Amino acid sequence: MSTCVVKVNNVCQATRMQIMKNELRNLLLVMPSHFRISLMAFSDVDTKWKNGALTELNDANRASALAFVNSLLHGGGGTNPWGALDAAFGNSNARAIYFMTNSIPSTWKQKSAELTAEHYINTNNNRENKLTVNTISVDLNSPWLKLISDGASGTYKVVGNINSGS
Repeated sequence: MSTCVVKVNNVCQATRMQIMKNELRNLLLVMPSHFRISLMAFSDVDTKWKNGALTELNDANRASALAFVNSLLHGGGGTNPWGALDAAFGNSNARAIYFMTNSIPSTWKQKSAELTAEHYINTNNNRENKLTVNTISVDLNSPWLKLISDGASGTYKVVGNINSGS
């Protein structure tokens, strides 16, 4: 069975949050029903759908996941993705991560963006089943996300208009 772990940042300006929610809704709508997903919003605290468990994306769970995404509000806190990322990389049943954010972290897990990316690439390389890590940045060019995706056979994508200032 395929698995997927999806992360979304709950700290966004209203327009950025709408872009992120739209992107996540679109992703959930195209994922096959045999996929298992975990959703976690992060800010100063993590908010988990279905307690963070990998859950099969049948019709009822897809509707529940979409409702969870629709319920996400502008968090107003910092950008602290480390608990969410650590949980995703630590899940031995996961096969992919879709990590979305609109800002740089409030603090780095390591001393810099590059060392943090290297930490997660090394963590992935030490897994028995390596993850494909896809990263999505909303309205922000994010070199550290690109480094992680490049190092984990994933895709880095920027959504929104990074020149609009929205």
